[in-house]
Amino acid sequence: MAEQPFAIEPLDRPRAYRVSGPLDVPSAGGLHELLDELCRTPGDIALDLSGVTFMDSSGLRAVIQACMGLGKTGSVHIVDPSEQVRRLLDLSGVEANVDNLVVE
Repeated sequence: MAEQPFAIEPLDRPRAYRVSGPLDVPSAGGLHELLDELCRTPGDIALDLSGVTFMDSSGLRAVIQACMGLGKTGSVHIVDPSEQVRRLLDLSGVEANVDNLVVE
């Protein structure tokens, strides 16, 4: 069975997206571009990561950079992280060290 391709799709509310497939070096650029654009205006960003099959440090970096880009003007909400994403967040300790990252 072929692995699910990387995809980002908008959800039915503003600044909310579902990310699926592997979030790694080849695909993280697409997420980084989207988040960079969203960070130009204040407000929270919601990322449903339930469909992410693999996430490495490049995907984590895109999320952290979005948190830094928003600063005090908003938060990045990770909604329903897959088991692999949850494991990376736990191992990195990012949740405890980035004030405007919310994992739901």
